[in-house]
Amino acid sequence: MTAVCTGYAGVVRFGGLRIGGLSGIFKERDYAHGHFEHPPYNENTKRSCYHIRNVDVFRLKQVKCLGQRAPFFNDITVLMDE
Repeated sequence: MTAVCTGYAGVVRFGGLRIGGLSGIFKERDYAHGHFEHPPYNENTKRSCYHIRNVDVFRLKQVKCLGQRAPFFNDITVLMDE
């Protein structure tokens, strides 16, 4: 089995399929903020760096098929929310 890390959000092609993914934990208080965490981490930023942000969702919504104006939907979308 091959594991591919796309970061917070990303799209890969595998075996002719287009697979999109979004990883993180949804917390409403952090959703509208960008990724502001940076080392050295404190007790709050150790946890908040795993939260899904609206910028991650926006990036996935911007993915288009090459040469197309309309969005191209993924064959498979994986959402990881713990």
